[in-house]
Formats: sequence, C-alpha cells, structure tokens
Amino acid sequence: MFINLKGKAVTVEVEPPANSTLSPQVLADLTALGYQMRPAFHERFSAEAVRAILKAFLEEFFATRKTYDFVEAEDWVEHVSKECVARVKKDMSNSSGRYKFVGHVVLGEHIGGGFHSGMKCCWDADSDMYATYTYLGDNLFCVVTICGIYTY
Repeated sequence: MFINLKGKAVTVEVEPPANSTLSPQVLADLTALGYQMRPAFHERFSAEAVRAILKAFLEEFFATRKTYDFVEAEDWVEHVSKECVARVKKDMSNSSGRYKFVGHVVLGEHIGGGFHSGMKCCWDADSDMYATYTYLGDNLFCVVTICGIYTY
C-alpha cells in the first residue's frame, strides 16, 4: 500500500487475514492500490499561477467594459466567477482532480469610498490555498478570490 506523508513516500506491507478467501492475485491488486492523503508537490494549488490567470482574464474582460453599469453588474459578476473557476480548473487539469474550487467576486463602482472584505475558512494548510487578484479600473473595481480545497 502506498501512503504519502508530506511528500515522503512510504510503502506499507499489508498482511491478509488468516481466514481470507481472496485469491493471492486479488490481495496483491488491493495492496497495490493506495490512498493519497495529500497532493503531490507538482499537483499543489499554486497561488502565483492562479493569480496570473485571474489577472489575464480580468484585464481582458474589463478592456471593453470601462464604466461601471449597475444594470449589467449582476451578469458581469456571474460571468467573471464562472469563467475564473473554469480557467483555474483547466489550468489545474494535470492535478489529481481532487481539488474543489470556490470563487468569490466583488464588483463595485470606484468613486473614492473605502471597501473592506474578510474571509475565514477552516482547512488543511498543507494542501488548501487561495489566490486573490484586484482589478482597478477608472470607474470600477473587481476583487476575485479563488479557493482550492483538496478533497480527501
């Protein structure tokens, strides 16, 4: 059985029960199957890579939308959140597929007021992560946060 403990591979020998009716081949197949508790190093959520994806998309999206429009804002937020999560999923397609992504988008008119936002999550600091990018236009701002949660 294969177990991954914080990047260290460990092989564990599994003894079949004395009264097992499984064939030796089936036991060998079951022993070869492992359960990975943490993502491999190359599969981890990369905040820098996700931030670059968010930046590229937001600059592309708002290139033609320079002025805040409260009528269109709801559609913009929905499109931005779906597209950002989809692009991150596509970029992380080389991972094991066990990441779940949550997108949070705040869009507002940039008229000189202040804005504060907070987020609190309970997760595994070894495998879960988030990335945030803030787009500031002449007349609007957009804050996108993508959380990547590794499912066990």
